[in-house]
Amino acid sequence: MTSMTDEEWKAVQEALVVGGLQECINNILASRFKDPCSVTVSDENRWILDQAYDDGDGSTITLVPTDDRPWFAGMYDGSEVMLGMEHHGTLYSIVSLSGGGLVSVIVGQGLIENEMGVAFHGVVEAKAYVKGLTAK
Repeated sequence: MTSMTDEEWKAVQEALVVGGLQECINNILASRFKDPCSVTVSDENRWILDQAYDDGDGSTITLVPTDDRPWFAGMYDGSEVMLGMEHHGTLYSIVSLSGGGLVSVIVGQGLIENEMGVAFHGVVEAKAYVKGLTAK
């Protein structure tokens, strides 16, 4: 990991003082420590992700690589909101359900349509389910 210069750290501190600039800080850190080009999905699946996480203010989801390839994390407003992978053009998403630590596997456009998907008690089970679907 590369350390920040004094000038970069001062810019981060100034952003904190001004307040409400979490997105700015995340962008600075993301540009220094993550390769945004390392996660690629088809245009169709990128559209699905953008539509599912568009709240009308022009912000959208940022895709971040994970250590568990081919999975990627979807970040929105500084928080991980989903895990995803693309297999032969199909988008598989794992999203948290409210309460109880449950997650749901949602396939393709079901993410836009707020489908329930198949629920699991954790991400490990959900990933195993997707592995079974993609093994066919």
